[in-house]
Amino acid sequence: MATTDDDAVKEFGFGRFFGVSLISAIRVGLLLAPGGEVAFVAFVEVVNQGIMTSGLSSLLFIVVGISMAI
Repeated sequence: MATTDDDAVKEFGFGRFFGVSLISAIRVGLLLAPGGEVAFVAFVEVVNQGIMTSGLSSLLFIVVGISMAI
C-alpha cells in the first residue's frame, strides 16, 4: 500500500506532466494525497444527502480506486 507521501509525489508528477504550473501541482499533490480513503466515506454521505446522484458516485468511486492503485 502506498503512503500518503508517495501519493503526493505521484499527483505532483501527473500535474506537471499535464502542464499544470509548479505551485498548482504542489498544491494538488498535497491536497489530494490523503483524500483517497476519505472519498469513499464522503461519497456515500453526499449521495444520502441528495447532493450527488448515485451514478456519479459510482463513477467517482472508480476514479478514486484507480488513482489509489496507480
